[in-house]
Amino acid sequence: MIGGSLCILILTLLSLKLFTRHNQSFVVPDFTGLTIDQLKSVQDEYGFEFVVIDSIFDEESMPGTVLKHDPAPDATVKRGRKFYVTIAASLPDMVVMPDLIDLSLRQATALLRSVGLSVGSITYQPDFSENAIIGQMYHGQDIVPGEKIRRGSYINLIVSGTEQSNQEEESEVPAEETESEEEMIEE
Repeated sequence: MIGGSLCILILTLLSLKLFTRHNQSFVVPDFTGLTIDQLKSVQDEYGFEFVVIDSIFDEESMPGTVLKHDPAPDATVKRGRKFYVTIAASLPDMVVMPDLIDLSLRQATALLRSVGLSVGSITYQPDFSENAIIGQMYHGQDIVPGEKIRRGSYINLIVSGTEQSNQEEESEVPAEETESEEEMIEE
């Protein structure tokens, strides 16, 4: 009985060594900057599996190259490990154009930045309102709210009033009710 249990224990330990690939580990190289085709040769050589989990637009990286991977470089892994990679996208993400009409220039600028767009040129046009967006343009054409455009695009704005009146309005700070110096001296 004890002999049979001992044999089962030894066989289990030996099979675990084979199953877990004991002493068959590799230090992970840095795959950053490699293309998907280059990863295939690594995949065949080491038996690694690469899974693309995300793509991010990066102006400084060549499209289709690895930006980051998990497990990270210098980690120790075994043959057959899955690597989760993020690659550089060929085009930037698309975002929805917000409705800027009737917002102040400050509000419109903040809203554009929050969705990943930038303010292009600002044109002032006389109007009954002051410092309100009365037009939004993309590549010289009116752009309607809800239209999808590339993240990072520049939106040209048409603002009511004049540049000088808008700068004055933007720099005005609401006056707080405080005692004047004369009132403070009298006390």
